[in-house]
Amino acid sequence: MVAASSIEEQVEELVSVMHRLGRLGSLRDPVSSIAELDLAPAQIHALMWLGIEGELAMGTLAQRIGATLPATTRAVDRLKSLGYVLRERDHEDRRVVHARLSAKGRRLHEQFDESFREKLTFVLAALSDTDRGRLLEILERLADNLSTWAETHRTSESTA
Repeated sequence: MVAASSIEEQVEELVSVMHRLGRLGSLRDPVSSIAELDLAPAQIHALMWLGIEGELAMGTLAQRIGATLPATTRAVDRLKSLGYVLRERDHEDRRVVHARLSAKGRRLHEQFDESFREKLTFVLAALSDTDRGRLLEILERLADNLSTWAETHRTSESTA
């Protein structure tokens, strides 16, 4: 593959590679092995974020899953009806509602996490030790740079 000379060309290369990877559907979906569940993507994302971060305010959870507050509320309502999530009002500000995983929800998150780690192990095993190290370095640098950008962006918005 010839290295792209402009960011636009690099974007096109990345899109192409992402499409190729996307065609490997069973590899990209960390919960595909738990097929008996009838959960929408927003519900799965809510379960994942609550498992990763613990208790979250509904507004924060909506930001994490990239959904509106009403859509997040519907997702959490469904998860609550299935016994995966508990909701309670904030003790200091009764307008704020927090969601957290129940014991049943934590067990399901553990299944998701185990499946996700198995798929990552399979994917990373396709690379050499050196390439895995490079990939991790690049992803770490990307996360750091984007975190710095997001913090700077938030700070500049709050002072404007």
